Amino acid sequence: MNSHRRRLGLETNRKHPERMIEERDLKTSEKAVGQLYPVLRDADGNVIDGYHRLDVNSEWKSVTLENVKTEEDRLIIAAHVNLGRRTIGTGEKAEIINDLAEIYYQQGLKPKVLKEMVDKNGRMMRVQYNEIKNKIVEVLEGAVSSSKIGRYLYPKYVDQTSSEAYKEYYQERRENISAWTLLKNSYGNELRKRYGDNFIKRLEAEMENKALTKAKATLRYDRFFRTEIEYEIREEYNDSTDIIMKNYEDRLRNDQGFIEKVKAEIREEYEAELSMSVVAA
Repeated sequence: MNSHRRRLGLETNRKHPERMIEERDLKTSEKAVGQLYPVLRDADGNVIDGYHRLDVNSEWKSVTLENVKTEEDRLIIAAHVNLGRRTIGTGEKAEIINDLAEIYYQQGLKPKVLKEMVDKNGRMMRVQYNEIKNKIVEVLEGAVSSSKIGRYLYPKYVDQTSSEAYKEYYQERRENISAWTLLKNSYGNELRKRYGDNFIKRLEAEMENKALTKAKATLRYDRFFRTEIEYEIREEYNDSTDIIMKNYEDRLRNDQGFIEKVKAEIREEYEAELSMSVVAA
């Protein structure tokens, strides 16, 4: 549960804009209709659900679930509450489901089991199934569909006999996807585990390119910026159109002040997303 809270950026000093909006909405809701949803705690007093509510009001009413004593119990309750009551991001769903998968993996359940069965015509057949996935489907009782659970599971919990092949496949596929897209899809700690510092370097490079492209596009269509530069160039080069356009493009590339401003804006967006989706090693 702690990794679940850290992934949301709730244990950092800086709050993501979406978290700030959610806290504002919670404050408004509390004033209007009261504390509809209590904070849920396990038998030891640990928070299962309700971190945002406690951030808004540390005295928010709580309910203790005395029968919830294990990490498995806590994750099952968290899954039912979060997946069933409100819309949450793919990364958050995946983290809850894979935390459960790890528990069952440690208990000895296998990602791939082959079982011989007799069909209705009396023929012997071999059936393959995933004990880990089936167990999660069972305990979540429809909170999330079986097909989605299969998509959220990390390769380790999909097919033990070919987990390395899965890792190679996913790594090859994701290397062709931008680091920014991976981050927005919120694969959580898997990003850091798979790519390490290379992922951050890729993200930095993409951020620089994104900032430069955005800055150029903004300036290129800024009528006042263009008019001012054209006037200056005409004064200097006596109305030569070719020279005007050449120098305009040079000025566009070299307006570092504006480009740095755009970079700062994009960096803020990137760092906020990073704080939500990737926990520092």
